[in-house]
Amino acid sequence: MNISKLARVPVLALLITFTSACATVPVGLPSNVPLPGDITVTPPSSDVPAEYAAFSGKWVGVWDRVQDHVLVVETITGTEAKVVYAVGLAPWTPTPRYSRMTGKLEGKVLKVVFGTTGRTATYRQVREGVLDATFEGPGVFSTAQMFKLKG
Repeated sequence: MNISKLARVPVLALLITFTSACATVPVGLPSNVPLPGDITVTPPSSDVPAEYAAFSGKWVGVWDRVQDHVLVVETITGTEAKVVYAVGLAPWTPTPRYSRMTGKLEGKVLKVVFGTTGRTATYRQVREGVLDATFEGPGVFSTAQMFKLKG
């Protein structure tokens, strides 16, 4: 059977798209994002709902395809999560940094509020091992897709 050149174009486009998407999934922590030396991820207890427990662990993404971001959910108790929020260099962040914070869980959403700054990072479960993230506040709106690291 002879396949015309025109029939091969959609297959090639699909292959390129699939390959490109796979290439963006991180395999480790970015080296330009600082993290505290005492990070410990404690597995959630059996009484933590599955949709909350799914947040436990280390997550990696990139805000607006510019700034590396790491979220570590260290512990989950009830509807609270103790997290480490960390970012690398970006035009709007001249110094890489991290903060330990408390987030609130509701369904498949984790929300982290940055004190009284009016800024909030929200993480929504899309599928196993993938979160959609938004960062909002006065004069700022950013998005990222976060991938859970193994181990």
